[in-house]
Amino acid sequence: MTPPRRALVVASPYSEGAARALITGAASRGAMAAEILPRTRLVALAASLPLPSAAARTTFGRRMRVLRDGYAATRPHRVERVSHLAEMVLRAGLRLPCPGLALRASYLSKVLFDRAAAAVELPEVAVVLGFPGACLALFRAHPDARRVLHAVDAHPRAHNGELLRHFSRRRTWDERYPGRLVRRIEKELRLADIVLTPSALVSEQMARYGVDRAKIVQIPYGVSLTGFTPDGPTVDRDPERRRLVCAAHLSHRKGIPQLLDAVRGLPVDLVLAGGVFDRRLLRGAPPNVIITGPLSAEDLAREFRAADAFVLPTLEDACSLVVAEAAASGLPVITTDANGASALLDPRHSTVLPAGDVRALRDALGRVQPLDRATRRAIADSARTAATSITDWTTYAERVLDVVLAEEGRQGTDARAGSGPRRERN
Repeated sequence: MTPPRRALVVASPYSEGAARALITGAASRGAMAAEILPRTRLVALAASLPLPSAAARTTFGRRMRVLRDGYAATRPHRVERVSHLAEMVLRAGLRLPCPGLALRASYLSKVLFDRAAAAVELPEVAVVLGFPGACLALFRAHPDARRVLHAVDAHPRAHNGELLRHFSRRRTWDERYPGRLVRRIEKELRLADIVLTPSALVSEQMARYGVDRAKIVQIPYGVSLTGFTPDGPTVDRDPERRRLVCAAHLSHRKGIPQLLDAVRGLPVDLVLAGGVFDRRLLRGAPPNVIITGPLSAEDLAREFRAADAFVLPTLEDACSLVVAEAAASGLPVITTDANGASALLDPRHSTVLPAGDVRALRDALGRVQPLDRATRRAIADSARTAATSITDWTTYAERVLDVVLAEEGRQGTDARAGSGPRRERN
């Protein structure tokens, strides 16, 4: 018996919102879909271990319950779990004391995942969608399929270039892409029939570094704004001081050193919410900085409701959706022209600064005023209307599928027709 043809196969080296939306959207169209994911048996086993009642009430215990529930869920489409080795390398890398080595372990795990994904039998596959650094072997294994590179990040040379423009080579070694990975991603870009980008910023980077504009398809990400509202539970704060919040992976790339310099001595409190890439970044942080660590979506929404503005002075960001979540919570947003998501915002309630300009950032932070409830609600309302380019994940998936599944079985520019997504041709 001949196996069924699968219109779309998504090979994702990690759980990602856009990939999940595409699988769901393809299934809703009646198209067969398959998903290739890395094995997570080690995590699943850890999540299933019984915990003493005291431990179950800790943050660790809550995270284990979330993992357990997630791995207990079933999917209606075919799911292939591949590569125990990729999982082992990734888990071992997370325990390394040097963040640069940990990041390189994650790159290696993607290569191992890619090799295993390429070995999965996918008869007559029509479309394969892969991720940067994790789809070279997959693309080579399916030369007759339409190959879509989901460019979730900046072009690797642009990423490295922006870090070196603002910091020394030694200071940014941990965060820069190694040369081997840069070359690997560039090979994937050459093999791809479609390069799917989330912002004009990334589209221009791709074209600047040699990607054919005719195969670049620009579709902004969807955003789930559920829970991000101006009304609801909040956190305690000093009512006499203005309060700023920055939610990000705290790193050089996100502009955290510039932010700490800008906020030093200002009569404001700055909340830094997110994982810390390297603890050395926070040495000497001024006393008006509050570090919370990673927060759940619910806790982040509480922080947003207590703040007077959101700030993300990123130096390179393909499309940071947290700015949309902050706007939906009623916060004015301060970000940079290096954030692809800045195009999603209502210009009446956002400030876009030159990336790396500490003086401009300090001036913008100093102008932040206390938010009243009416202003907060007005900003939140505008984030959910035609005043912005914010859409949900369902709309995003429909726009992508209109392109990648069009005229199934045909490749090249003929398959990339459509009026919805922006095509890069000039």
